[in-house]
Formats: sequence, structure tokens, C-alpha cells
Amino acid sequence: MTTTATPRAALPLLAAAQAQKHVTHNAALLQLDALLFARFLSRNVSVPPPTPADGDTYLVKATASGAWTGQNGQIAYANGGVWQFAAPFTGLTAYVVDESKLIVFNGTSWVDYASTLALQNVPLLGVNASADATNKLAVSSSALLFNNIGNGVQVKLNKNASTDTASLLYQTSFSGRAEFGLTGDDKFHFKVSPNGASFTEALCIDNTTGNVGVRTTTPVRVLSVSNAGAEGLEIGPGNANGDAAGAVTSVYFNRSLSAYVDAIQSAATHRWQIAGTEAARISANGHVLVGTLTDAALLSVGGSANFAGAVTVQTGSNTLQSSAILGAINSGSGNDFEWGHQNTTGFRSHIGHNNANGASFLGFNAEAGTTNDTFRTRGFVGAVVQGTGPGTALSFNSVANSNADNQSLTEMGRFLLSNGHFLLGTLTDSAMLSVGGTANVAGAATFGGVVTANGNYFSALNGATALISSTDGSFGFQIRNLGTGAHGLRFTNYGAGTEYFRVDSSGNVLIGRTATLNGNHCAAATSTNPAIDVVNAHASSPVGATITYSAAAPNGTANNFLACVDSAATRVQLRSNGGIANFSANNVNLSDVRVKQAVEQLADMSAELWSAHRDVRWARFKYHDQTHDDWNYGYIAQDIQEQFRAVAPELVDRWDETPSDGGLLAVHHEDLHNIGHAVLSVAQRRIEAVEAENEKLRAALADTVKRVAALESKRKS
Repeated sequence: MTTTATPRAALPLLAAAQAQKHVTHNAALLQLDALLFARFLSRNVSVPPPTPADGDTYLVKATASGAWTGQNGQIAYANGGVWQFAAPFTGLTAYVVDESKLIVFNGTSWVDYASTLALQNVPLLGVNASADATNKLAVSSSALLFNNIGNGVQVKLNKNASTDTASLLYQTSFSGRAEFGLTGDDKFHFKVSPNGASFTEALCIDNTTGNVGVRTTTPVRVLSVSNAGAEGLEIGPGNANGDAAGAVTSVYFNRSLSAYVDAIQSAATHRWQIAGTEAARISANGHVLVGTLTDAALLSVGGSANFAGAVTVQTGSNTLQSSAILGAINSGSGNDFEWGHQNTTGFRSHIGHNNANGASFLGFNAEAGTTNDTFRTRGFVGAVVQGTGPGTALSFNSVANSNADNQSLTEMGRFLLSNGHFLLGTLTDSAMLSVGGTANVAGAATFGGVVTANGNYFSALNGATALISSTDGSFGFQIRNLGTGAHGLRFTNYGAGTEYFRVDSSGNVLIGRTATLNGNHCAAATSTNPAIDVVNAHASSPVGATITYSAAAPNGTANNFLACVDSAATRVQLRSNGGIANFSANNVNLSDVRVKQAVEQLADMSAELWSAHRDVRWARFKYHDQTHDDWNYGYIAQDIQEQFRAVAPELVDRWDETPSDGGLLAVHHEDLHNIGHAVLSVAQRRIEAVEAENEKLRAALADTVKRVAALESKRKS
């Protein structure tokens, strides 16, 4: 059987007695050059580069076009401006330049070379690091990932014997600072170190009981906290005295010293013990027992109780309890409690009731007098607050004379419990606050009829004049109503009444105007620049103004978010569909070279930009939420991202702050527009070169025609 090519690489073979053997030999050498130590510039190109250098080699991508049509999956090798093709064979290995990756052909497809290598029983392995006899696996990385393969995942540290160590050690500059694991036994330890040499045991979990020890390795309770080597705090089950095992939930303080024990027995009784003797408890009914086990009241005390001194409760005496902070006395006309500074001429206060009518009272330096329905003072005049009857009112009274008994009360004011009204100097209930006569506030405000301010610091006037004014007599401001029968407020200067702004009956805010403009809720008129200043002084993340349509989404060419209008025309509109309408001929882009850096000419990238721009799939489309049925013409961000991924990936950006795997994509339109100009410039130069070449060909053709005509004429003659 005649063989014309080698069986693996299909290199052409010389035939016997073949003429021009050098042609076949050279073709084999070129194919060998392409396949031996194969080097693909890319395997992601389906259109042949227009001007390849000799030796440029590509793995043709599917859907190839141009000179590569029909060569999908073939190896394309450039020589003298002509593409030659070879089929890959099993075991062929190649380096892909634009991926920095080594690949191998397995007879069906190309796979990563690394996937063909098996790592088993490797004595040392270093990942971006050098392994050694101690650290047989060394990894230098900013992160490690152990991922699952469809279920859970475990990391195991197995030690040989209980006295060995299986732990994780955290270091700073290769000096230990924290360690946790099974260190020297089978308990779980947490240790810390300031220097890598000495470690302090912070936590220890007993592997048999599950007890947790803080600063101790022998936790005897569910939680044990060491106190300088001794038991400090323990939480866990024990007996009622806390000295032996049991089922009583307990908290122990210095148990070895038989100090304080807090035990909860049967989830009902809460006990405090000292040296095994119960000192206090809270029983199941919420009663507190101190020094006794007899539950006689809400608070039961077995023995004496001291409250910062003595607490004395006496009846049948109307004398001062000079040794008590709190005392109970029985005077001739009522019983009361007294508290406060205790001496015969000092301050004291009383809570009691009057024997004559049973009215409760609160007295300040005043107590029930000897005679019914009277009061006594000691050293100073007094004041009394008392009820006027069940559920009616509180009466505020003065006791006019000092050091006097059997005094009547002078009522100064009354608070009505039925409606919350307050009466001063009158018993007539006519408003929330009723004042009988003239009331002075800090000597400057007078209430009663028309309200005026004697000192001109604050005044409230009726009618169409100022409701509120603040002035020093010459300068200030006033808040006025809009006149009789009109709702709203206007803000003016003091005296002349020059209006600054107003809020009308519809809630509209008008600045420098007295009526709305174009129906807007806020209108301003001024001849001073600027009309509006918005200043944000946030130093780290300032945000400007936000306009929100909270009840609708008009998404159209009307309902503008913003409109800029002068005396002649509307100049700019920011429309509700996100569009900007303006006189675009007036747009300018700051492009001075003095504000730019790292300037690179796009002509140096012409081939890449040409290919990327040419392959853009221009489209027409409709937006999901557009309110009209017209077509929009343009491009798709994902397509721009794909075509320009290698040469200009920054053309595509995120639309908002949503993470990139879920957010919308946007295209820097002006940059894409300028790339189009650059490609157009390249196309213009190419067209001019073709036109110049055509002119040469036309001249050569015309000369050839003349010569042929001359030869024909000579032949005929």
C-alpha cells in the first residue's frame, strides 16, 4: 500500500522518483514547525487576522470564516501570507499564549495538561512555597478553599497517641499567638501567647463530661471559672448545699472555701447560702425570705433590718420622730408619714389624710394640724396638695404662716382629673388653661385677652397682625397669618412687614412669591445669585439630592424629574424615562491634554479594535417597561463585553451597586463612540491605500492594453 503521509502528524512523504522533492520536503518541515513544540497564539479566534506574521499559529475556533472557512478545530499556520492547516492528533501538546496554559489533545477534545497528571504518594508538595521534611505540604496563599462534592466536607487532624498534639497554631511572623485543638491530651484546649514561647490556657472543654473551664483544665461543673488557680465561679448541677453531686441547678462562688452558693431547687425555690447555711431565698410565690424559712409576707426578715440607719413606725404620738428617716405620727386631726431632714426647725414632708373629711394630702413642710381640717408648719411656710373628692381634682394650696398650728389652706390652683384642665386663680373651667386675673411669665409675657409681651421678646397677637414675633425692639422677625378667613402663615421682618416666604392654605411653600408657579408646591423668586444652594459637608461618602416618585412610575417623555427653563425656552429636561432632552449642539466635553495622563494612541491597537468593533452584533430592541411601541437601535452590553473583553474590558460597567453577579450592565457609550471613530480612521486609511493601489493597477492595465494593441498591430502588418 502506498503511503503519502506519516500516520500521526500526517507529514507529507516523498514519493519514489518524485520531481521537485524540495516542495514536499519544505511542506513537511513547515508542518513540523507548526506541530513540534506547538505554540498557539489563541484558540478563541474564528476570523483569520488580516496581516499575520510567518509562523503565527492558531487553533481555529468553531464557526470560522474567511480563509478559515471549513477549518473548525484545525491548526492554522501562516507562511508567506498563506494559511496552511493540519489536524491535531492524540497526544499532541501545545502552549496557548493568550491563556498562559499548556493543553493536550485526547483524540476528541483539548484538555488542560494538568488534568492528565495524577498526584499520589508525593513525598513533598509545595504550592507557591517550598515544602520540607517537617512541613511536607507547604502553601503560600491569601486564602484556602476546601469545597464539597455534593454533600458535606470535613477536615481531619489525626494524632498518634493521646499525649500527642493535633491542633491549629496561629502565628505572627512565624511566632505562635493562638492555638486550639488536642494539645497533650484528649481535651479541647484554647491557648494564647504574647511571644510564641509561653502560652496561657484560656478555655478547656473536657472530652468526657463536656464541662467548660475558663483558665482551668479541670472543669468540675458545666462552666468553671478559675480564681488564680482555685475555684472562682462554677455553674452546674449539685446538691442543695453545693458540696456534692446532685440534680440541683447551682452557681458556686469559691466552692472550695465554702463561700457563696446560689442554688435553684426543683425549678421553684431560689436560694443563697454561705458556708452551707442558707441566708436568703425567693420562694415559688415570689416572696423574699431573709434569715428565716417562715414565709409570712411578701418580705419576711428573721431578725433586725437596717436601712442606712433606723426605720421607726409609731402611732399615737404627734411628736417629731427626730431619730428616724421615715416616721408615722398621729396628730389631733389626722394620721401621716413624715420623711426628710429631722429637727424641730428644719424641712420635712408628709403623706397623710385628714380626719375630718378623709381627704389625702401631700405636705411640704406642712402636717395635719391639731384641729380638724387645719395644718401646722415648723420653721417655714408650707404647701399642700390634696384631693377635693374621689376622682374629681387635685388642689394646690399654700400654708401662709411659719411655725403656726391650726392654719387654713389658701387654694392657688386646681387640676381637674375629668378633662385634664388646669385652673389658676379661678374655679371656673373655661379652657385647657384658665387663669383668673393677670398671669406673668418671667415678667415678659402677659396672658388674659389679647396676649402681649412687655419686653418685646415674644408676643402673640390676634387679628391680621403678628401671631409670633421675636425682636429686641428694632430688629427681628414675625410670623403672621394671611388675613381674616384665610389659612396659612407668612414670615416677615419686624415692623415693616416685608415678606420673606409663606405657606398657603394648600401647604405650598412660596419664597419671594405670593402665588404658585406652574402649579408647583414649592416656588421661589429671587434676583440674587445663586437662587438655591445645596451644600453637603459629609467628608467620607456624600450624596446629592434625590427626587423620588413614591406613588407612580410614569416612565415617559413627560412628568420630568427636572426641567431648566429660561425666559425664552426650555433648555434641559431630565425625563421620567431616564432620558435627557437638551440642545445637544451646545454640549462640550473637557478634552484638553493638560487634564489627561497616560495618553496612548489607538492606532497602536487598530487590529484588535478593528476585529472587536467589526464583530459587534448591532440590534434593535424594546425595553421591558417602555411606554411606546417604537424600536430602539443600538447594542447589547453583554455582546460589547464579549467582543471587547480582551482589548477594552472597561467599556462595560455595573449600572448600580448591586453585586456583579446579579446587577445590570451598562456601556460607556462615549468611549464606544470614540472607538468607532478610531476604527473609521483605520478604515479610511485602508480605503485610501486600496484606492492608491487601484490607481497603480489601472495605469499598469492601461499600459498593458497599449502594448497588446501594438503587438497585435505589428502581427497584422
